[in-house]
Amino acid sequence: MVTLSGVALTLSSVPNLPAAATALSLEEALNGKKIVVLGGTGFVGSQVCKQMVEKGATVVSVSKRGVAPSGSGAWAGSVQFEAADLLAPSVDLSAILKDAVAVVSCIGVIGGSDEELVAGNGTANEVAVAQAKAAGVSQFVYISVSSGTMDAVDGIALKGYFEGKRRAEAAVATAFPNNAAIIKPGFIYGSDSFGLTPPRVPHGYGDLVENTLSLPPFRAVAKIGGPIGLALSPPVAVESVAGAVVEAIVDGINYGPFEKYGIIDGTDAINK
Repeated sequence: MVTLSGVALTLSSVPNLPAAATALSLEEALNGKKIVVLGGTGFVGSQVCKQMVEKGATVVSVSKRGVAPSGSGAWAGSVQFEAADLLAPSVDLSAILKDAVAVVSCIGVIGGSDEELVAGNGTANEVAVAQAKAAGVSQFVYISVSSGTMDAVDGIALKGYFEGKRRAEAAVATAFPNNAAIIKPGFIYGSDSFGLTPPRVPHGYGDLVENTLSLPPFRAVAKIGGPIGLALSPPVAVESVAGAVVEAIVDGINYGPFEKYGIIDGTDAINK
């Protein structure tokens, strides 16, 4: 039993899926289904949109600017881009969420004061969850941060960031207790170049680091936890994170409500 922001929750590693006579493929399950991706022009969100489009979904991306990210591929031509600020007092997503079968929140910020971090990671997602619930959306997927990262860094730095993430997780679990997934990656790689804000590394370097840190000697040392354990934990590719989102939504379509919402925590769980 774990308590998030005062809400006592029982966490599962993955949903317990009931038996199904015939499970639809990813393409069959998503074809024509409306999926709303909040933060859909960001690093993870744009990859989620891309993979959803490739599987035949009808995708709506919501961001502050509401325009396709620069350098987007042909997939962006199949996405409906909408502008909305989740922290604006008058924000209303009801028209955008109409007929959506699932909402994916990739909303999050990493820079600023603790108050700004709580607002950008916590409050914005609480608003998103409440509006998705009111609109009758059946499934919610939230991209959070790995428990290993929280345990290693929380209390040392980014207090507002982790508080916001915990508040968002609690909101999702409370509003969607039987049809939600919380995906918790550690360091995500896969950009075209190195970056500092937020930290990003390209595929070639990220692949090398993931493969190296997945070797048994590094795994053994990483189990000690703390900052050292976090530094030796393998990162995860952005495509794998987006793929976990796709599979979580398809599980919800195929199997309906779960016994409890699913936690997909860390690189190994995401890569399954």
